[in-house]
Amino acid sequence: MNPIGELIKHNRIYNLREDYRQERPVQDPVLEQKLVAALMNELVRHDAPEEQFIRLGLSTDVLG
Repeated sequence: MNPIGELIKHNRIYNLREDYRQERPVQDPVLEQKLVAALMNELVRHDAPEEQFIRLGLSTDVLG
């Protein structure tokens, strides 16, 4: 399996205060959606190419 693809399919959000070794990903869909929205806003703000959205598995609808 492609390790990059594995990273894209699952979140890698960690609570570094409680899990500094990053062994237990946080399972919080609301937080994940908030972080995805923030990432997409920054990608748009920095004129990221459409390919970057596709690589990350994000919607390209925001690109207009």
